Amino acid sequence: MFSTIIRTAIRFSSAARNNILYDRISTRCKMRAKNNNFTVDEDNILVFYRGALKQQDLLKCRAECIIDTSDRNIEDIVDVIINKLNLKKQMILRKEENNMVITIKNENNRFGVRVSGIIYNKDKTKVFMQRQGNHDFYMFPGGRIELHEDSCDAIKRELKEELNIEENVKLSYIGESFIEFPNLKYHEISFFYKLIIDEDKYKYYDDEYDSLDLTEGKSKYKWIKIDEIDKYKINPEIMKEKLKEDNNELTHFIYREY
Repeated sequence: MFSTIIRTAIRFSSAARNNILYDRISTRCKMRAKNNNFTVDEDNILVFYRGALKQQDLLKCRAECIIDTSDRNIEDIVDVIINKLNLKKQMILRKEENNMVITIKNENNRFGVRVSGIIYNKDKTKVFMQRQGNHDFYMFPGGRIELHEDSCDAIKRELKEELNIEENVKLSYIGESFIEFPNLKYHEISFFYKLIIDEDKYKYYDDEYDSLDLTEGKSKYKWIKIDEIDKYKINPEIMKEKLKEDNNELTHFIYREY
């Protein structure tokens, strides 16, 4: 019964713009942000509203939100949202000030060093994938390594920032990819780390989820069944076969499109 209420709460949050609870929370977030001398837009509040409803320490609050819009519950959620907005504001400032990601680029060429998480569900039948903006392809969650940062620290940081995931990871693939986009040739060195998550622990089910990291763009995340992976465009393409093989040995590959 309780799990049914929780799943209902997740579906409830996806229609947040149109319900009274969300309107009240949004108004209070904007007032609190103003008092803290920063502004937020509606999209950012909505992202963290959804995140607040998924947090494990707010399960009780989440269940009550279906039937209770008391000030106590609203303030609990507002506290979580404002704390996350403050954290992301600090992260944006830090990235703007440091800007030390390992990237070289000019008009038609780009080189980057990236970490990626191959995130399996518990029975390893699905993998959690990321799609950025209006791109027509999926890739593995992660991001660029910063100067003086090792790849293991980088993937843990990225997974925490984007998805609030904290798990043990294992380096599985080192890739050299040469990918051709319209008007761009992209050379990437990639470190792929495997991990397994419990869907119930993180509340990532069969919906599509927003990134929690405001600094990395409008990313969406969803589970893709491994036996249906060929239906999707994946970058780099070679990783489709790697997923099917599920090799437990550290493997190096070179993938060229040009």
